[in-house]
Amino acid sequence: MDKQTARIAEANDRLQKENAELRREIAGHRQDWAALQQSNQKFEAITSILPDGIGILSLDGKIKLISDKLVKMHGFSVEEKARHLGRSVLDFIDPSCHQALIDNIRKVLSGESDSKLREYLALKKDKSQFYIDVKSTVLVDSNGHPESILYVERDITERKQAEADNEKIESQKRQLQRAESLSRMAGAVAHNFNNMLGVVIGNLDLAMVELAEGACSNTNLAEAMKAAQRAADLSCLMLSYLGESFEKDMSIDLSDACRQTLPVLQACLPEKVTLELDLPVPGPAVMANTKHISQILTNLITNAAEAMEGGQGAIHLSVKKVPADAIPAENRFPSDWKSQNGDYACLEVSDTGCGIEEADMEILFDPFFTRKFTGRGMGLAVVLGFVRAHDGVVIVQSNQDRGSVFRVFLAVS
Repeated sequence: MDKQTARIAEANDRLQKENAELRREIAGHRQDWAALQQSNQKFEAITSILPDGIGILSLDGKIKLISDKLVKMHGFSVEEKARHLGRSVLDFIDPSCHQALIDNIRKVLSGESDSKLREYLALKKDKSQFYIDVKSTVLVDSNGHPESILYVERDITERKQAEADNEKIESQKRQLQRAESLSRMAGAVAHNFNNMLGVVIGNLDLAMVELAEGACSNTNLAEAMKAAQRAADLSCLMLSYLGESFEKDMSIDLSDACRQTLPVLQACLPEKVTLELDLPVPGPAVMANTKHISQILTNLITNAAEAMEGGQGAIHLSVKKVPADAIPAENRFPSDWKSQNGDYACLEVSDTGCGIEEADMEILFDPFFTRKFTGRGMGLAVVLGFVRAHDGVVIVQSNQDRGSVFRVFLAVS
């Protein structure tokens, strides 16, 4: 009996100890739960004043914590938040973006520096789509090991729609400008060819009458030939604008090609217009041909001379070599030109003329656009055609009443 009493007392002592331990564990869990609730309240308090949704992922992409704002962003109520914990973040991203998201998570976990905002197509509760950008970073434990991923999500649907609307407007604007340019070009070509063909037909008619009378009219035939030649020259200019040429390119010295054209240019300049030169020897080599460089230079110099008010001023011509990253990004023609690695030769023509009106800048290189003389306007169009054919670019800078600078950039060969 004494032994049985002793065993009961021993069992009772163990139960009391286990009960005491259990009470301590329960108290500890209550403290942990209270701390967790307090932490969640702090998280919500912080995230509620931020404009973006915030979440925390496990290392395998499962949702551990999400803010109320992020839940609402995806079309769910705050009451539904708890049932999303443990779900894959991919469940809320359009399948077309899954691989991109997985790749970026791997980059973040591998320690790669990733300061870019990543754009994704996200899904709402009703499966409708919206655009988000996301910035993420790794959270580490006390030992410095990755523990989870913190991400910040922003709804950019309105911005994307605005960008699409702006692009649509810009596209319509470009189409209108292109239509205006083509209309002007078609009208000018028809006008010029009608005039030239009128001369050809008229002189041929006279020649036929005189031949029928037994006379020979070399004068009329010569005039017809001149008009036909002018028509052929106009066709060549149009082909040049389109970048089509039958001339072969070779590596030439840009400074030397400019010097070969100077005697003719200087003879044609107005008396009170001076030409200043800065042509290094040797100059940078480019893949082109001397005839094309001569036409580019002639048209730029002529354009600069015509911009001189009162027929007086200075034109500066220079040639130099520059790195690709030194080429200005503004006022590029063609506008979609992209530089390649390496150096570029720069042919620069600047003047002290009247400058270019801002409204004219976008249509400056359109065929037959001119503010000077009716029937002219192919000079700059030809320049752009040659430059475009050689994968180059023209940069224009101008100030009203202070002059303009035209820079032609061609890759160094």
